[in-house]
Amino acid sequence: MRSSARPVALLATIVALLLAPFPARRAIGQTVLIDPKLIEMTADGKRADAYVRLRGFPDLAPAAALPTRAAKTRAVFDALTTFSDRDQAAVRAQLLARGLVFQVVWIDNALRVADIDRLTLDALRALPEIELIEPDAQRAAPAAPPVVLAAPRKTPLDWPPPPLRELTGWLAAHPALPRAADLAWGVKAVHAPEAWARGATGRGIVIADLDTGVFRDHEAIDQGYRGAGNGVLSDQFSWFDAVDWSETPVDEVSHGTHTVGTLVGRAEGHAVGVAPDARWIACRNMAGRSGVGAVSLYAQCFQFAMAPTDTLGDHPDPTRAADITSNSWSCDPATEPGCNRSGALDRSVRAMTAAGIMVVVAAGNSGASCSTVGQEPGSLSSALTIGGVDRSGKVGNYSSRGPAKPNGASKPDLVAPGSDVPSAATGARNAYRPGTGTSMATPHVAGVIALLWSAQPWLRGNVAETIAILEATARPVRGEERCGGLEVDARPNLSAGYGLVDVNAALDEAEALAVTAEPAAGGAVTVRLANRSAEARRNITITDANGTRLGGVDVLDPGQGTELSVSASVSQLRVSYLGRAGARVFALTLPRP
Repeated sequence: MRSSARPVALLATIVALLLAPFPARRAIGQTVLIDPKLIEMTADGKRADAYVRLRGFPDLAPAAALPTRAAKTRAVFDALTTFSDRDQAAVRAQLLARGLVFQVVWIDNALRVADIDRLTLDALRALPEIELIEPDAQRAAPAAPPVVLAAPRKTPLDWPPPPLRELTGWLAAHPALPRAADLAWGVKAVHAPEAWARGATGRGIVIADLDTGVFRDHEAIDQGYRGAGNGVLSDQFSWFDAVDWSETPVDEVSHGTHTVGTLVGRAEGHAVGVAPDARWIACRNMAGRSGVGAVSLYAQCFQFAMAPTDTLGDHPDPTRAADITSNSWSCDPATEPGCNRSGALDRSVRAMTAAGIMVVVAAGNSGASCSTVGQEPGSLSSALTIGGVDRSGKVGNYSSRGPAKPNGASKPDLVAPGSDVPSAATGARNAYRPGTGTSMATPHVAGVIALLWSAQPWLRGNVAETIAILEATARPVRGEERCGGLEVDARPNLSAGYGLVDVNAALDEAEALAVTAEPAAGGAVTVRLANRSAEARRNITITDANGTRLGGVDVLDPGQGTELSVSASVSQLRVSYLGRAGARVFALTLPRP
């Protein structure tokens, strides 16, 4: 069937709206901020790598009107790349004229410039488009060979928290799935096996792990690698190393391998992953054994997740975007270039969210005092921030508390298993070890979202609505400190947020909110509004993909339906509604022969 040109026109219109607020020229008195450290690094004819960030940034809010994650991602990618091409023209011309090599970080309207000198800094200082110039991550020395880890100790698989149903019989009837005895305690704690029993396994969802890299060939994660699909192994568009440009996946410290294991890992005797049928891709944003990153590296990996590239960083393709990013790291102002700026990663995270990509981040491990959530991206309101609990369900004494500094945001948002979590490790294909920290908690929640989105496609790319459902259905966890004036039993509180994520309860709520389409007599379609939620939705409007209204209804009764006469040429509807997180829109594919 020939597709209509009108959806393309709609997308073009939205991209035009995204590009509308082109930056003004610099006002009188505005100056380009050049980090004094970079001035020092370029003294006496020396050169250094620099990060050049421009002032302008497009308004990405119009992308929210698009009904699918793919459409949102394409619109935001087009807006960001077109905007940066225009806004950076004069800067790029200066750099090219001086023979300097640079990489465009369009997600932050910035450039990574290699070997900049003082004369170039002076020339760039005169350009009104530039906001700041600071040191970039300097290329690291060759890394030492990876350490072979000691044999992992056995981790007890205890604490099946109530109301976890008995799964032994069901698992015995499904031998392809893990035995109950093999389930890691964190997998059980978030009720992932119950979600699997309902068919929610993460199939069709891609998670990007942005971390220290990954040991791709580990037995628990090798089959989940997107680059291993169709029986042909290729790292193109599934792996990028922003640090050392390794063309094959590498992990020198095991941290990224451990987090990927919690996302998707499964092998005989080791059911360590929450979403075993999801696919993973990865971007390395921290160097070697030090685990040190930089704003540029973190932004570049967010960019890769939105539009994966080949292993050389070329040919970005938003049609291969991840649905979810798992971020078990923080931007340390004491050691990492650019991280001493407030809001250093805010543009990147807001762009990801506008693109319909969930950004799940660690709260940090700065301990039990109030206001220890103080590093980005965990402190950003635009990210979903995760703290850690132990087997007893108590917030770990390592897990950072809110309110966040310096913005006062209520953090963390949720908690997940973070203490003594077993997962994959480097050193051998069958190496496992336990880990503790909010780094371990974060991939549990990313995996939960993969389960939820695979089972309820209408939620995919609806970031705010998904977060609202997770928060509404989390199991309350008592705070350990009275932070921010909130009592320890408050919900949310500033130790545990809304509580321990529960995918089974989230699935119940998502099903209760669902809008479904069923064939009706005479070629009509019955659009059924489940509305079994305690918070009934109102004002549901249904249009075709071009925005032409087909019907609307105020939802009053559970299971109420409305019959619409829809042309046979229409294969997808756009449903606008008021959900837990306010006005939202999603796509509904019609059941056609």
